[in-house]
Amino acid sequence: MKMNWYVKRHHHNYYSLVEPYRVNGKNRHHTIFYFGRMTQEELQRINKKLEIMKSCNMKNINPIKKLYKLLYPLMNEKMRRLWSAAESKVLGQGGISQVAKATGISKTTILTGQRELQNPMEIDLRRIRKKGGGRKKQWKKYQK
Repeated sequence: MKMNWYVKRHHHNYYSLVEPYRVNGKNRHHTIFYFGRMTQEELQRINKKLEIMKSCNMKNINPIKKLYKLLYPLMNEKMRRLWSAAESKVLGQGGISQVAKATGISKTTILTGQRELQNPMEIDLRRIRKKGGGRKKQWKKYQK
């Protein structure tokens, strides 16, 4: 879904965030948030954040989805985490959200992968999960 919000100026530097829509061929807008009086600097900051949100929302995630579907059968849990982290780094700002949306991998998993990529020497190549990770065996649960 395309995000087409914009900041509308009312009178005397009063602003609101609005979403346009059409009714019977006429342009209308719905106020999402009322900012009130703002300085020019505050307005620029909000417009910059709004542009970032739009770019994250409007970028095409189909290539990420297709690549993930191709690689999924070949990757284990660790490789999925590291691949999604690397892909989000390449995309830059908003990359984590895009990759999470395209693949269904949680944002915290992608962040964990990014931390692992920052210290590649600490990654244990022989293990998929960290020591103690994963579901516990049922027989251990009842052994007391």
